Amino acid sequence: MWVSNDDNLWKIEFLENNIRKDYYEGVLEDTYTYSLTNTCDTNTSFSNDLFLKTIDSDSDITCDVFNGIHVGNNGITTLSITSEKGSLNLFTRIQ
Repeated sequence: MWVSNDDNLWKIEFLENNIRKDYYEGVLEDTYTYSLTNTCDTNTSFSNDLFLKTIDSDSDITCDVFNGIHVGNNGITTLSITSEKGSLNLFTRIQ
């Protein structure tokens, strides 16, 4: 489980069965299937970048850039994702 650094009411959960769940104020808002891939929809990575490909229940595909997971010297684990629209989303691991 990860909490947004910009909005602590937004949490995301990645399950082992390639399911992503988004929560807001503790309420399940969306469920997606996800994968990490070098290609996503019409996008192709020409470097070592990975896409976080999510597909919603309407089969709409989102191709965010997975920037990585980092463990700081303080032991806090963060997740960095750049959205399709170019905004940086940082999350801190809570579970």
